[in-house]
Amino acid sequence: MLTDRIEKARKLIGELSEGDYRRLGRTLGVGMYLFNLLKDSLEPSYLELLKDFDRLSLEKKKAILRSLEERLKHPLPSLEVDFSKVEKKPISAFFKPLEELKSLEEKEKRTLKALGIKDLYSALWFAPLRYEDRRLLHTIKTAKPGQKIALKLKVLSTGYDPKERYPARVLCEDGTDRIYLRFRYKDQRPLYSFRRGQELVVYGRLKEFGGEKYMVHPEFLKEEDSGRILPFYYIRVDG
Repeated sequence: MLTDRIEKARKLIGELSEGDYRRLGRTLGVGMYLFNLLKDSLEPSYLELLKDFDRLSLEKKKAILRSLEERLKHPLPSLEVDFSKVEKKPISAFFKPLEELKSLEEKEKRTLKALGIKDLYSALWFAPLRYEDRRLLHTIKTAKPGQKIALKLKVLSTGYDPKERYPARVLCEDGTDRIYLRFRYKDQRPLYSFRRGQELVVYGRLKEFGGEKYMVHPEFLKEEDSGRILPFYYIRVDG
């Protein structure tokens, strides 16, 4: 059972964490064992870390287990979809005019009609221009330069060098690696809002130059706003 394997993983991580991970240095094959337990339920970024786990230093192993322990406190994605409790509607419901849909406000109905949407059926064909995946699926270590990703980070320090193209910088880490958040601020005052130990959730394009990973002017997300796949539509409304 999937739940049994997840519980075994939680138990092992808990046992290894006792006494400041005293047993971790003497236990072999932890990464592959956890990988096999969680391969059907955990996000790819965590699974990639587990593949390399047994070759890493003790401190990096500790950081990964802490991150994994925190992840297992929250619901894991499921590939199974249960439609048994979904209310079934006749096909005619999809062709009900917008005017008859009580769940929409009048302003929303006018906007949809201006886009050429007359009923639920035509709304199904109004596809997004693109999607942005803001789920916390990646770590600094596993993400590839060029990807747009969401990361949960902890602030280490800030700095300002007016000679640089992006003079303001915030150094952060996530337990697997470090990353700079860079900004084109005219002075240091915006940096005062960042504190050592502060946790951030950011979304942006990961870049790398000279071995340094960084994001330029990332978007800051509230933690409750992460974990979503957001659609973006091309909208041009007359009037």
